[in-house]
Amino acid sequence: MFLEKIIIALDDTNELTTKIIDFIYGISCQKAQVIIVNIVKEPPLLSDAMKDQLEDICYPLSVKILEDAVQKLEDRKFENLETLILIGDPTEEILNLAEKEDVSAIIVGSHNKGFLTKFLVGSVSCNIIDHAHCTVVVVR
Repeated sequence: MFLEKIIIALDDTNELTTKIIDFIYGISCQKAQVIIVNIVKEPPLLSDAMKDQLEDICYPLSVKILEDAVQKLEDRKFENLETLILIGDPTEEILNLAEKEDVSAIIVGSHNKGFLTKFLVGSVSCNIIDHAHCTVVVVR
């Protein structure tokens, strides 16, 4: 499987990050352009001042997540890496980015939420599978 451009969507779960990186290494995607993204979920009804505070609090964690992922990928000889921090709804942000960048695949992790939680609040990975224009790989 040759993938030219991939989005890897990461959260703060180090175990899932490692599994995702191991997966793309295992399918030999070192030549692909890899866009590593971390999305800060924006709670509804925030004032502009509160949005700024959210960015101040979450940005350092996002930077750390992305720096760690880049290091792991570079250790495995990936060269064409880009990082992004986005703020908003994770599903919408990932899908919009995938459309804009015309990616070959989106790779996300799954937290194994129970049926009731998925039903009530949804699942980012399930929503991406339902609406993406490209291949979606869910790593567990």
